[in-house]
Amino acid sequence: MSFTERYANSVNCSNLMDDQFHSRAESLMASAFAAMQVDGLGPLLNRVKYGDGTRSESFSAQRNMAQLSTIWAEEVKRKGADRRWLPVPRTSWDMSAYQAFHTKVAQLSLAHWLDDRCEVCEGTGIQKDQHACPCCQGSKTKPVIGERLLVQCIMDMVSDLEGIFGSHNYRASAKMRQAA
Repeated sequence: MSFTERYANSVNCSNLMDDQFHSRAESLMASAFAAMQVDGLGPLLNRVKYGDGTRSESFSAQRNMAQLSTIWAEEVKRKGADRRWLPVPRTSWDMSAYQAFHTKVAQLSLAHWLDDRCEVCEGTGIQKDQHACPCCQGSKTKPVIGERLLVQCIMDMVSDLEGIFGSHNYRASAKMRQAA
């Protein structure tokens, strides 16, 4: 069972007893310990994607999403400036357009990462007539639509989100293996 499956299972269980018969809390603890090594974005990504919307009301979906949106917007602004997506703004109009672009990239990349299933074929990749979906061309993921620079930046940030998520889950899995 993958770390993501264990994490979702822990969040959805009604009893987090931790003894010789129960080990539901291991993935939550591993996630917390893995986060102590670097940043706190990995566990937050796990909570928002797999923890919110659970049977348990202990997770506050709106608060987690708001926190993730704020942190991710700042991260995108920093990465966008480092990667020089746009020229340095010189006027107040340029500055507002610069900030609006980064905000749009942050919102769209996070939305795409959280749910990238094609809406036309519902993530199957095929239509009712057994042909490839014309929207996603059988890839099962919805395409990002927009100007070329915007699409490139969004996909760049989706890739970064996937990297952060994957590296956190790898560190958490390693913590679980060490504990065993």
